[in-house]
Amino acid sequence: MAVQQAMTLERFLAWESRQELKHEYYRGEVRLHNVATPGGSTSHNRIETSLVYVLQDAFRRTECEVFTSNQTVTNVDGDIGFYPDATVLAEPLQKRRYGTLDAVTNPAVVFEILSKGTESYDRDHKLDAYRAIPSMREIFLVDSSARRVERYLRTEDGWSYETFTQGEFTVLGRPIALDGLYERVEL
Repeated sequence: MAVQQAMTLERFLAWESRQELKHEYYRGEVRLHNVATPGGSTSHNRIETSLVYVLQDAFRRTECEVFTSNQTVTNVDGDIGFYPDATVLAEPLQKRRYGTLDAVTNPAVVFEILSKGTESYDRDHKLDAYRAIPSMREIFLVDSSARRVERYLRTEDGWSYETFTQGEFTVLGRPIALDGLYERVEL
């Protein structure tokens, strides 16, 4: 459920810094982050914990930097403010500072862990907004109710799509095992 209150990203992040719950910003509208399941399910939390761990491991001793779901991501227009479940930078950090909060403007990869309550919003609004970010190379949608990872990969001709249900997938060329991502997750 969106709060019908138009504001700028700057005003949103100043307001957000004083809130107890996380919200996201999409073209002037504010939405409670993960509205259907505050705190997330145990499956979501286990996947997110494993995801950050396997990404940190994969990008150790590289120029890439991994951020958790506490990091805001925005675009050059400043009309989105999302908290992906994980973000990877392939270039030195570029950000906008809003009061005490920083918003990353150059993500190369984002991960969204899908749930029944957020899947349509993640697939519609967020996916389109992420695709429009010039630095974005890969977008991953991770299912929390089935062993399934979807990858949208920027190519010279647009975006390609792949689904992974076993074995491994790559993030910026680095292998990630599905077993590691779904460890201890009850599906």
